[in-house]
Amino acid sequence: MKRSPLVLALLLFFVPAALIAYRVLEPTAPESFLDRWSLFRIPLEFQVTFRILLLVPLGTLVVSVLRNLVGLPTFGIFMPVLMALAFRNTGLAYGLGIFAGVILVGYSVRCAVDRLHLLLVPRLSVILTVVIACFTVLALVGNQIGVRAFMAVGLLPFVILTMTVERFFIIVEEKGISEGLITAAGSAAVAVASHELISNRLLQDAFFTYPELLLAVAAIQVLLGRYTGYRLSEYVRFRKLGESA
Repeated sequence: MKRSPLVLALLLFFVPAALIAYRVLEPTAPESFLDRWSLFRIPLEFQVTFRILLLVPLGTLVVSVLRNLVGLPTFGIFMPVLMALAFRNTGLAYGLGIFAGVILVGYSVRCAVDRLHLLLVPRLSVILTVVIACFTVLALVGNQIGVRAFMAVGLLPFVILTMTVERFFIIVEEKGISEGLITAAGSAAVAVASHELISNRLLQDAFFTYPELLLAVAAIQVLLGRYTGYRLSEYVRFRKLGESA
């Protein structure tokens, strides 16, 4: 039973390797099943979407590596990846600025709402309303000053931002403002790393041509899921403790 994850990972690696090898080594072979079901056959307007969509698992792989091996704290698992997708429309600089601004405004509203002792759903609804209001104001400001990135904020994952504001408030209340800022910085760093990976044209072409590569990504995730050792941040922390002792 202990070897079953390793066997599964090897199988997930072998299948795409075999399929890709067949397609590369037999380019003149008659039209195969894989060729008939190629993504190149779907309409062009939808191909752009799938070029990005197929790299989302790579973004989650970045999150897994930076969380489980490096030890970077983040607001959830999918939030950095969704932010990375949003950054493709706003740009990194504007996207990070909007992210920080919305979190700051949302946190201020969350502190005010906390005094009302609202239930969870109404409280989140209030925060969601404030987040969308921020997007609206940014769009109006962007239209006045000619910054198109501000008008693309509607594409940001506002539901995820709402939950991020709530999570940021809880971390600040339980562990202090420094821990909340560290987690926010970690989330931003992971989002930037995921954005760079998702925006890579070479990877987009590779995964669009050979979507079976997703199985290899799943194999790496399986191996990462079995890792129970120390994280890089823990090694650094324990090293400092050892030196002080």
